[in-house]
Amino acid sequence: MNFTKLTQFLDNLPERYFIPGGDLIVNKDGKTVYRHQFGYSDREKSRRVQGNEIYRIYSASKVMTCTAIMKLVTEGRLGLYDELYKYIPEFEEMYIRTDNGPVMAENKIRIIDLMQMAAGFTYDCGHPVLNEYRSKTQGRGDTLGMVKAMSKMLLEFEPATAFRYSLCHDILGGVIEVVSGQKLSDFMKENFFNPLNMYETDYKYTFGNEERIFWRSCYNAEKHETNYVDADANWFEMGTEYESGGAGVITTVDDYIKFAQMLCDGGVTPEGKRLIAFEGIELMRKTVNEKQSAFTMTDYKYALGVRTHVSNENNFSKSGLYEFGWDGAHGAYTEIDIENGIAVYFGCGTSGINALVHPEMRNLIHEGIEAQ
Repeated sequence: MNFTKLTQFLDNLPERYFIPGGDLIVNKDGKTVYRHQFGYSDREKSRRVQGNEIYRIYSASKVMTCTAIMKLVTEGRLGLYDELYKYIPEFEEMYIRTDNGPVMAENKIRIIDLMQMAAGFTYDCGHPVLNEYRSKTQGRGDTLGMVKAMSKMLLEFEPATAFRYSLCHDILGGVIEVVSGQKLSDFMKENFFNPLNMYETDYKYTFGNEERIFWRSCYNAEKHETNYVDADANWFEMGTEYESGGAGVITTVDDYIKFAQMLCDGGVTPEGKRLIAFEGIELMRKTVNEKQSAFTMTDYKYALGVRTHVSNENNFSKSGLYEFGWDGAHGAYTEIDIENGIAVYFGCGTSGINALVHPEMRNLIHEGIEAQ
């Protein structure tokens, strides 16, 4: 293995894309073969990235939520093709936005539609019905109550007929609460986080101290500049009690790689305890949404809550086929390549850089592993 090019690539990111800092870890066959931090974690650039930073990972949360759903599916507690309203009755009758006014949807929303971003929702976290429920609960906006409020939103298309990135996985968080009878965070801790010794992972800042929080920033490609955002701003946190299945997890690089490694190992912990049936992981990475013209990642398709590498037609990715994972709004990236025994996580705090950084970083990782 030789990761010289990868290290040079990471160290150049502050100059190339004005990314203040980051932390990359690469596991091969269950062992860490590469770890590199670069840059700074605070806006004053007084704290070098050390490896213990706490990140809001935004949509990298989705991999965790969909893994939890597949656990419930493979245990027979939930059906992948079950209709959503059987668990949350408020979703029985949904309406679609049209030029002539709302029209009742013919298709019922199913669990698989939510996983594949095919239910017809948008990502409007400031929708009036959500603001109304937040106000009604004095700002608390509990998870299941907020999800029920989403049933009042108009759909953009008939369920199961298209792809649109949206609040679907937030709704899955509500489904987990109904099926398990637990808060989303309690279910995740009991079934995944605690068995994996992920004690610095939660949906609120319940661990660590303020100095460890990684400041977030936004890269503007047109102006070629990066601006910082407020330290704890999170527009996906729709209430003080809201736990977002789509974008709510707070964690560290050391913790997230444990989750990725568990998936890479087929659903078992390093001690051999099974957390999810391998069948559930296989379904998650191989059940693709065939009606996804709006999903345009070269040689990849969208499966059950994850991108999945389905073709080498364009030689876009050096990872194995059916490598899967996702990323986050502020630069987080996870990759699970089961066939090659590779698990990856990149901690970052900068938005606007995913398409610029992740593909090249992924390929350099694989080149480094294969280098003699």
